[in-house]
Amino acid sequence: MSEEPRRSFRFSFGLDRLGLIALKAPYVSAALILLLTIAAVFGVMRLRVDDSLSELFRTDTKEFRQYEEIDRRFPSSEYDVLVVVDGKRLLERDNLHRGSGEPGRSLVELERAQTILSRELSPDDTRLALAQGRLSTVYGELGRHQEAVAHARAAMRTFDARLPPDSPNRVLVLRSFAGVLSAAGEHGEALDRLRAAQRLADRVLPATHRDRLGIHVDLVGELVANGVRDEAIAAARGAIAMMPGVVDPPERATSLPELLRQAQALPRSRANG
Repeated sequence: MSEEPRRSFRFSFGLDRLGLIALKAPYVSAALILLLTIAAVFGVMRLRVDDSLSELFRTDTKEFRQYEEIDRRFPSSEYDVLVVVDGKRLLERDNLHRGSGEPGRSLVELERAQTILSRELSPDDTRLALAQGRLSTVYGELGRHQEAVAHARAAMRTFDARLPPDSPNRVLVLRSFAGVLSAAGEHGEALDRLRAAQRLADRVLPATHRDRLGIHVDLVGELVANGVRDEAIAAARGAIAMMPGVVDPPERATSLPELLRQAQALPRSRANG
């Protein structure tokens, strides 16, 4: 009986003959299959699925990097609530404030976002406090200082309760809300916050840290605005002495010589604040 001729597949390009290797060397083929299976099992075990909402909106932008920095500075074990407000130039004054004193669409969206966060997060959640702090800044830009101060104080109560006493983040929070209070005319409280921020910064931040110098500059400006002559002069001279050691000083530090001249020009009768 003649041997049946081997069939050749027209479009296989000879790949069908790879199966002959397993027939010729079955033990070697079995070993290779076992090794590939083990490698595949380890690969499957390393697979991860990131279900974070923030990853859905990840972009290589300055705003997203700022969000990541805030999330790193104020971590939370609670579930994320992400509110996305879309629009062109949302934070420009014309978009925030239109017509006869009515808030623009952007401010309405920010308020709506804060309302959603208030429902979803506990009152002492630092993410809610951050939202309140952002709103306080926007209200201040619009001249709605009473609402700005109310949101700033609410956020500050949360940070006072949640942040450790010696946390460097507390320095930034004190400094931020002092600016809101000062713009609203609450100069006494703003000055107290800046003094507290300066004492804490001197304790927890290195002398070469740009934020430490920035707080000293802010304090000098507030002291001059309040007419506290002697303390303003001493603070200005101390801040000027810090400048050479700071690698990347804030731009407003260049105003220190002028602030020192203004402090020296204050009446001596207003030396005590």
